[in-house]
Amino acid sequence: MKVNTTKPAYVFLKNFGNTADNTCNLVQVPPVGCNGKTDIMIADASRVVEANFSTTTLLLMARNSGTSKPEVYINETLRAAASADKTASSSDGKWTIYKMKIGNATNNVKNVRVVYDGSVQVQLLGASGDAGYGGYYNGFAQSALFDIIVENPRFNQVCTSDTGNTILKPELLNYVGIYKWYKNNVLIEGINTQTYQLTENDTDPAIYRMEVLMPDGCSYYTETIQSVKCPCSKEPNNNVGVLYPGIVGVSTTDNVDKIWPNNVNNAFLSLKSNDKGLVITRIPDPETSIISPIEGMIVYDTDDNCYKLFDGSVWKCLRKKCYDYDN
Repeated sequence: MKVNTTKPAYVFLKNFGNTADNTCNLVQVPPVGCNGKTDIMIADASRVVEANFSTTTLLLMARNSGTSKPEVYINETLRAAASADKTASSSDGKWTIYKMKIGNATNNVKNVRVVYDGSVQVQLLGASGDAGYGGYYNGFAQSALFDIIVENPRFNQVCTSDTGNTILKPELLNYVGIYKWYKNNVLIEGINTQTYQLTENDTDPAIYRMEVLMPDGCSYYTETIQSVKCPCSKEPNNNVGVLYPGIVGVSTTDNVDKIWPNNVNNAFLSLKSNDKGLVITRIPDPETSIISPIEGMIVYDTDDNCYKLFDGSVWKCLRKKCYDYDN
């Protein structure tokens, strides 16, 4: 049986006897995971392995990342490795199940210890007629969560791409596997590096995290981290240089300044209106519509719904951006 959930959950197993509902145990079943324990001690096992349960069995579910069978110690004495028999494998092929009869209290079973070089889950099962018991005793496996280091933060914040040039990376970089980055829990296609720099498409606040998939199928995760729109820290740059008076002016108003448009610094064309706007060339997909664009050409792309500038190599949407990233 395999249970998958999209939210945290607890799983319980109800135990009954052989022929009647004499046993009413409710056993909490921890999730299996790559970060389960590798050395498990069940102390005072005789309190559990009672004398009247003559068929007490130790069940082991071992992650296949290990290189050998789990070793079982009874009262600190190693049982023969062959005594732990392989009985089954999980449907995904990542876990192998072993079992071993360990006796009962009349056999002086005090402590049971399991040692393995990979994650292992341990369960004791006992039965006597209609009565029985069972349970896990190794605690819960936990996924390792790595912190995310933020490079180029502004005001100690992760900035959207229009207000910063933030780079995200996991605190620990010594895991070799397949790296996946998620934005708002959606996989970011084409990003398989340990670091992620917010791109020109990351203009809205979002939640990011990284997953590394190890060769043995285990996954490790970073914390989630939130981006925000960071404010600029400096006043706008008013150093406009040498005054170059406007040459052409177009206006629909009657109260234009007497020296307008000559008082508009560095303008070649100056427009003024109270109820009119400028409409520039509107075309779909300028990348294919304009065969020979020149550097500095601007159009409105009706497919991407943005003003686009040709920088000499590619067309790019004009985005609001904070000019000062370093402070």
